Amino acid sequence: METEAQKNATKKYRREKMKGLSIRFSERESDLLEFVKAKPNTAGYVKDLIRQAMERERDAEEG
Repeated sequence: METEAQKNATKKYRREKMKGLSIRFSERESDLLEFVKAKPNTAGYVKDLIRQAMERERDAEEG
């Protein structure tokens, strides 16, 4: 169990060091949401997709 000091330290760290992004899906896009939610590490999966897209764009600009 976290102490109050630990909770406050975690909140402070997240506020100062982390950035976030929220994505919403319409009912028509529920298949996308279910697909991503089925991944064991949702955030990691999305970050990998972004990195792959960045690399493709970088390669396209170079060549």
